[in-house]
Amino acid sequence: MKEEAPRDRAGVKVEGSLVRCPYCHTDVEPAADAWVACAGCMARHHGACWDERGACASCGALDRLSPERRAPPDDDAVLALLRAGRRDEAARALRLRGLDERAATVAVELAAAALGPEPSSSLGVARVALLAQALGLAVCGGLALTHAAAGVWTGLVVVLAATVTIGVSALRSRRSRGHLGAIALANLAPVVLAPILISTLNIGPDAGAPVLALLGFTATAASIVTATRLGAQARR
Repeated sequence: MKEEAPRDRAGVKVEGSLVRCPYCHTDVEPAADAWVACAGCMARHHGACWDERGACASCGALDRLSPERRAPPDDDAVLALLRAGRRDEAARALRLRGLDERAATVAVELAAAALGPEPSSSLGVARVALLAQALGLAVCGGLALTHAAAGVWTGLVVVLAATVTIGVSALRSRRSRGHLGAIALANLAPVVLAPILISTLNIGPDAGAPVLALLGFTATAASIVTATRLGAQARR
């Protein structure tokens, strides 16, 4: 029997990539693209493709590995996700730590219930304090047109009372503590500016001070704008 001559395989070429995203069917460049790998079948996906699909486009698994972070998130990371309201990501982090889908979902619900919602009363109290301050500063601005000292001292009391109230709200808040704290600090601006203006302009106690009135009305407008934004934040 005549043996067949060995075929020449030198010219055989295979088109295609060894690493291809199963969702968009284009190549994944490990050195250039932001990619993740399925924890089940190790199929590589573009990060955006995985986010759009929400699961492995090859085997349907939900857990993924990323080149920049393959270790499961620790407790602090999971709690941070829960406090930020990102429950889906918290559940995914728990699945990476070995929990099945149902167990991870139950754990997230229990933890979220234990943490409790962000106390909207903190934002509400700060908002009411700013609105009350706006009203008080508008009155003080009008008073400063005829009696600078009376307008300034009354305005300082109004601002300090509102600042203390906002500061207490910041301490009660979890997610908005930094935001409310910054508002409380910024709210002290008229306390610093008013005495400087009185000293610089040499305004007498019974003199009218249009500049101080303008400061009062400007602080009134700023208080209303900030209170409006806090109201929108509390409704989210």
